[in-house]
Amino acid sequence: MLGSRGAWTPAACPVWTVAALMTFASQAYANAAFASDESEPSPSVEAISVAYTADGACPTKERFLASVRRYTTKWKETEANGSARSFDVRFVTTRTGVAGKLVVRTADGRSSTRELPGPECDGVARAVAIIMAVAIDPRALGAAPTDEPPPEAPPEPTADTVPPADVVTVAEPRRADRVAPPVAPKPPSKKKDVVRFAVEAGAELTSIVTGTAIPVFDAGVEMRFDLGRSVPAWLAPSVGLALRQSLPSETKVPGGSSEALWSAAAIRLCPLRVAVGRFELVPCAEANVGILRVEARGVADARRTATAWFDRGGSLRATFRLGERWAIGADAVVTAPVTRNRYTLANGDFVSQAPVVGVTGGLFGALRL
Repeated sequence: MLGSRGAWTPAACPVWTVAALMTFASQAYANAAFASDESEPSPSVEAISVAYTADGACPTKERFLASVRRYTTKWKETEANGSARSFDVRFVTTRTGVAGKLVVRTADGRSSTRELPGPECDGVARAVAIIMAVAIDPRALGAAPTDEPPPEAPPEPTADTVPPADVVTVAEPRRADRVAPPVAPKPPSKKKDVVRFAVEAGAELTSIVTGTAIPVFDAGVEMRFDLGRSVPAWLAPSVGLALRQSLPSETKVPGGSSEALWSAAAIRLCPLRVAVGRFELVPCAEANVGILRVEARGVADARRTATAWFDRGGSLRATFRLGERWAIGADAVVTAPVTRNRYTLANGDFVSQAPVVGVTGGLFGALRL
């Protein structure tokens, strides 16, 4: 995590981070928008302005800047005033992970942009911090010419320049007469899951059983399939399996009452998924298979009956991601029963019957495993 680990080494970053850093660091030396103008002497401490935007799962601005300071202390943050270089840092969650972006603007209006995607935010943030450090100080990674004298000892810290307690001093540049230490083996890259699972639980109101609103509780699991980058992002199919259980629904009849109780297993097939930031809209096809129990009470020849249940229809689900794993949402379902049994008393009085089309709506919470 930024702000709690030691200095960066190749073993501490994923393979994709090392490759990206070698490319971006080499470009930073030659890019006039990332480095200070070489026609003027570089100040010992450069005043820069920093704009920072990130999702909740990414490091805070303070942790990110502390990571930059690990590699160079030749800068201080100031308000944007048009005379200092500005650094715009952004981290955005995508369907495949996190995208990091660094935009550097000079006082004369020139700008340069670096973009770096990755599977998790800590690694991307660490890589962008190193790129920003090289943009501020091209010698931040120890790439100083070998014919220059060793760096002087840093000045005594003052109240304005004391770095955070967890700042790590940058190692002095490597000399030609020193033997490089052995490089630790790179960790194997993590294989991306093709199927991701999530568990859900919620509460609903449905009119599908008797035509009146009945409370229903449900719990289930969702399997989401990742088809890779070769297909459009909205083509993200999923399958959901759940159990639905209603509370008893009582209907008053002459001389007594009847009670209906509905239990069903639900299957949901969702071929598309439209994501807008942290919001997702998912259209689905749904079906319920179960049992409807109806019992008469307080009337002559009172009986209890249980009949098979099957309905099918469609739904629209909307979810909002609270973080990497948690989400909340709402759903609206319209289904039609296949069999609409008519329930009556022994004397012919009507009790209940499923409607032609029923509506179900509710709220749910989800946890990604």
